[in-house]
This record gives sequence, structure tokens and C-alpha cells, in this order.
Amino acid sequence: MVTSHSPLPENSSLFDAYKKTVERLQTLIQRSTSDYMQSQVTHETRLECTRHFFARRGNPQNRFRVIHVAGTAGKGSTASLIAHMLHAQGYSAGLITSPFVTTTLEDVWINGKLCDPNIFIRVANDILDDVEKMNDTEIPSYSETLYAIGVECCAQAGVEWLVTEVGCGGKFDYTNIFSQPTTCVLTPIGLDHMNILGNTVPEIAAHKAGIIHTGCTVFSAQQSEDVRAVFDHEAALYGLTVHYIAPSQENNSDMPGAHQSHNSALACAVVESLGVSLQAQQLGMQRAFLPARCEVMQRNPLVIIDGAHSVIKMRALAEYVSTLTYNRLFVIYSAKYSKDPLENLTPLLSKISTLWCTEFHLPGFSSHSTEEMKYAIAQRASSLEIIEEKNPLAALHSALARANANDCILVTGSLYMAGIVREHYYPEKTIVLQQSLKPAVG
Repeated sequence: MVTSHSPLPENSSLFDAYKKTVERLQTLIQRSTSDYMQSQVTHETRLECTRHFFARRGNPQNRFRVIHVAGTAGKGSTASLIAHMLHAQGYSAGLITSPFVTTTLEDVWINGKLCDPNIFIRVANDILDDVEKMNDTEIPSYSETLYAIGVECCAQAGVEWLVTEVGCGGKFDYTNIFSQPTTCVLTPIGLDHMNILGNTVPEIAAHKAGIIHTGCTVFSAQQSEDVRAVFDHEAALYGLTVHYIAPSQENNSDMPGAHQSHNSALACAVVESLGVSLQAQQLGMQRAFLPARCEVMQRNPLVIIDGAHSVIKMRALAEYVSTLTYNRLFVIYSAKYSKDPLENLTPLLSKISTLWCTEFHLPGFSSHSTEEMKYAIAQRASSLEIIEEKNPLAALHSALARANANDCILVTGSLYMAGIVREHYYPEKTIVLQQSLKPAVG
């Protein structure tokens, strides 16, 4: 039986106001015509539109010292570690990540907690009032608008340091509006968003390197030689040197997975350069957390949620799974329509006992159908039992009904689908009202 929790009964009016604000924001998904991810204009023009929009708002992005984080894998975790370490040192620190897992508020952190929903509501509606006065040729996308909301929330909270994660790529990403960030951070690079960023790792690396600007300090995780060549070339254009950080021998953070050793070592190097003490680094590593990253939801049977949606992330997940002790591995899987469902799942295929293909449908995009995923995966694993179940929670119930106490159920393939399942354990309302990704429930 699945363990679930009822949402908190108090503060219904605040939560209702929050939901109405989010619904208003989501209307931009249908109205805006030129998002970075599916642009009808050149990427340069799109970023100029973003800059114009932020200038219209008074350039709130210029009120902080900025740490900009780009990469294929680990950028969210690294950004979270850095922000929590800065806050542990005593700084007022903001963090903007993407995408959220269960609720929009998850994208904006201030001083170790999710943004106050009262501030979010007020700022969002003010910005949306402004956006609704704009014509269709200048209107910002949903992503740009949400980012502006996050930046202004941090500004109103008096944030000193803003740690911001790139949405997609780097050079033309809507977050690349800082004329002179203090620090640029580059996490491991691999193949992802190939329809936008390029077909080779060096092409993708060139987009990531676009966050490097005059006067910043540049840190990078260890990279392949072809990626290093791209990064070094870009840095040299500004008279800068890239500091490559080797992973530590162990994961010093409280986030599970051996791959976190790369992220924690990189984060520590960044904050050490800013004078953050070892004690604050350790405290920040204990506090940092992102949902749906090798996250254990229950035991007996073990249920783990991980939003791995690229090959590089799925390899890290497969490595983590190999450290676990279990009898059978049941996988609940979904892949966004722009992803190759077989390629992404391949690192896990040999470990799976039974696979549930499921779906998600959100404003603006959706997953492959269960039929498409089953057909693609069966070409490689014809003997694997594959079950089609369009509803992710129904798939979870089905897996739990089959599982014994020593089996493992892994929910993966998409952060969006992971969010649907995670909300069963942590309802959206409790997350928002408690400003916590691990709220007290019951």
C-alpha cells in the first residue's frame, strides 16, 4: 500500500492565491511565441529581448554578486551546495534553479528556504501586470518571466549573493543577462538538448562556455580534452584561466550518489575562493538538498525517485543503483517527447526486472506515449517485461503490489514525471506553506 499524506488544512486562502498566481503565469506558455527552447527568431535576438525586458523592470539582476552555473549534469546540485555554503557563512544568499519538480515555488530559494509565497505572489502579479501590457512581439516567454520573478523576489529580500542555474545551454540562455558575474561554474558536459545546442560534445560545450564574461573567476569540473579546449579558448578571449577541480575521493554532501563527489568538490573550490570557512562548507553540504535526485521516498520496498533525463545523468544513476542491495529492480519510466527513450534508458536496461512505461502531459509539452516507449525499448530488450500504464501513480501502485520488502522501485526518466509521483509523498500545499521541500507531513 502506498503511504500518502493529507495537505495541511490551514492557510487555504494563501495557497489558493498562490495557485491562482501560478495559473496566471502559465497562460504565458500559450501566449508567448518565442521561447529559447523553441525560438522562431535567432537566439541572439531572443536574448536581446530578455535584456530589454529586464531593463524595463529596472535591471534587478545587477543588485547582486552573482555565481552563474552551467553544465549538462550536476548544475542544480552544485548551485544548491554553493548557495547553502554561502548562507552558512552568514551571507544573505538566493538560489534560482530549474526546472521545478512539484511546484513552481521550488525554483526560488532565499537563505536556505523556499521563497515566501506572499513575496512570490506579490512580485509575480506585479510582473504579470506589466507583461500583459506588452504586445506579442515583445512579450517574454514563460521561462523568462518566471526567472524575472525569481530575481525580483531575491532583490526584494535583500539578497547579497545570487546563485543561478542556467536553463538550457548558456551563451543564449535567458539567465545570461549578467554583464559581469563574480564567478562562472561549469559542471560535467555531455550530450543533451541536441536539437538546440548541437550534435557533438564540443558544440554543446561552446554554448555552456558562453556564460564566461570579463572579470569573472572560472571554475570547472574535470572535463574531456575536447571540452577543455573549448573552455580554455573561450576563457582566453577574456584573459582568464579556467580552474579545473578534481573530484574528491568521497561524497562529502548529504545528497546520495558517487557523482556528488564531483559537485561537492567543485562547490567547495568556488566558495573557498570567496573566503567561506571549512566549517560553513561542511554545514552547507549538510543542508543542501534537491528533490528527485536519488531520493528515497520509502523503504520495504525501497522506492527511489530520480529525474535523470539524459544519458550522462542515467549513467550516474546506474552507478548509484549498483551500490544498493535489492532483489528485483522495478523501474517506472517516462521520457519527454524530445528525448530518445531507448538511448536514455540504456545504462539501466540490464538491471531491470520489470519496466512500467508511463506518461505525463503538462502545458506546452508532454512525454512520449507508452506505446512509443514500449516499442523503442523492446527493440533492444525483447525479453524484458514491459507494462504500459499511462498514469504514473497507477504505475507506482502496480509496482508496489508486485514488490516484496527487499525489492527496489525506481521512478526515473523525467523530473516532471518524478514530480507527479513525489507529490504523493509530499503534497504541493505542504511544500508551499512550509517553504520546504521536505515538509512535516501527517
